[in-house]
Amino acid sequence: MRLSASSPPSQKPASLRKNRQVLPQTQIAHDESPLTLHEEGWLDRWCSARWRALLTWIALDSISIAVIELGFLNGIDEAMQRFARYISRFIAVPSSFVTIWPYITLAALFVWFQPLLLRLNGWRSIAWISAVIVVLALALSPPILSHLGDKPWFLLGALGIIVTLPGLTLIGYRSRPWMILIAGILFLPVFAVTASMIRDPRFGGPNSIGLLAANLPYAAILLYGTKLKTRTAGADAARAHD
Repeated sequence: MRLSASSPPSQKPASLRKNRQVLPQTQIAHDESPLTLHEEGWLDRWCSARWRALLTWIALDSISIAVIELGFLNGIDEAMQRFARYISRFIAVPSSFVTIWPYITLAALFVWFQPLLLRLNGWRSIAWISAVIVVLALALSPPILSHLGDKPWFLLGALGIIVTLPGLTLIGYRSRPWMILIAGILFLPVFAVTASMIRDPRFGGPNSIGLLAANLPYAAILLYGTKLKTRTAGADAARAHD
């Protein structure tokens, strides 16, 4: 049997048609989240230049120190005591909670911007801040202070855990998450040496200036030593096809 001249052209395999549709999607930005594809926001565009993220980190750190040194947070202790007295009408509020809370607020003030500049997602940012708060609360709890508070290594040891434990949130999201160990190891001597050199209180307390100085290499190592992970649209398409 002969085919007529008007016979339709042969159809190409479906796999070729699908590949033709998939290939244009492989061009994506390198700064997208490794978990979900999303449109870049202004913070992503700002932090894409690491020097801008570093300057922002140091600026926000300086503002946090200025807020503390100028006494804007002096009312926290009194406010927490009033809050505890009010809540104690219904439930018993431990005295240690009232004592530790101002320090927890200070810790949150110092670190809230760090996961944002590292461009972590919401849950990882919460985990980063929570890790700092939990370690600080444990370090200042009466049982630990009563046993270890007089040890010369206690302050630096607790501070070392505080600055390195949040690095767990970098795993799977930024490359080389172990770089936070190097950042933490460098953080401690810079803090200790700088704090010991401060003699004039006009420029701020020793601990505040020490934290500011130690945050410079800490931030630089995290921002330049790690990189936001990416994934290709082709891998996403193949996963969706399966």
